[in-house]
Amino acid sequence: MDAIAQSIFQGLLFVVTAGVLGLPFFVWRVPPPYYWRCPRCDGHNPVDTRQCSHCELMIAREEMPRRTRADWRARDLVAIFFVSWVISFMVGMVVLTAMGKLPTDTSEPRTLQALLAPDILWSLELLKSALFAVLCIWMLNGRFRWSLEDIGLHTDDLRGALVMGVGAGAAVFAFGELFELAASLVPVLREERQQVLQLFPTQTSDPLWVLILPTVLALGPLGSEIFFRGMLLRMLRQKRTVHLSVWGAAVAFAVASGSALSFVPLVALGAANGYLFVRSRSLVPGIVASIVQACGSLAWLVLRDIPLGS
Repeated sequence: MDAIAQSIFQGLLFVVTAGVLGLPFFVWRVPPPYYWRCPRCDGHNPVDTRQCSHCELMIAREEMPRRTRADWRARDLVAIFFVSWVISFMVGMVVLTAMGKLPTDTSEPRTLQALLAPDILWSLELLKSALFAVLCIWMLNGRFRWSLEDIGLHTDDLRGALVMGVGAGAAVFAFGELFELAASLVPVLREERQQVLQLFPTQTSDPLWVLILPTVLALGPLGSEIFFRGMLLRMLRQKRTVHLSVWGAAVAFAVASGSALSFVPLVALGAANGYLFVRSRSLVPGIVASIVQACGSLAWLVLRDIPLGS
């Protein structure tokens, strides 16, 4: 029976993997409808004409490539998310197996135990975060022809962005700690918290921090803000109100984490970053807020759970 169950599981895993990897073909096989945006009235115009249909402005032919772009759809975002996850997992498995950190025989019971080891999980998370950010940027620039500055990754009013980000990040960190304190009264959430704590080193000199810090303080905030605020929130704003768009993107951001314990704090962080984005038209405050919140969580973790002098 164990062999039959394992065969069924492997078959389902193959089907799911093949389906996810096939998403690029079905979603991206046809180029999106391109348009150019008028610099005077911001109207959208077909690429086969150089005169704006709204204000009748004529633009030079050499300006067309710079002003041509396309909009993404929900299925584009779904494909980006799942493809980045599956590819990073597969590549990570191959690399870790080649390094001898995973058994070559995937049918061995110790394979699952090895996958749950902190160094394996953080290696896969680092790879996923890097690929997620790269894939978002690549699709924005290559397929949709949006620059990072277009979606809000710019340094305009950097001082104000830093102030707003630090304030929001500190507030969300305080709220998250209070929520976790209350959540510790729930047995299921208390058990999840203990499992999460086991993923972090017990010494400040542990080399595992080399994997954790870039993931939590750089790649994670960058990719998440580009995807959930720069792309998802912007897409929702085309058909929904500001509040529905902000909270919808925030809930999607929290669901993507896959954590019940962190769901409410991440919704709060996503909503705060969403309103910062709507107000400033910049992703920088949200990135700063995410980094500040993560720094606070890591520092608090070190102070509480790592003995002094270690």
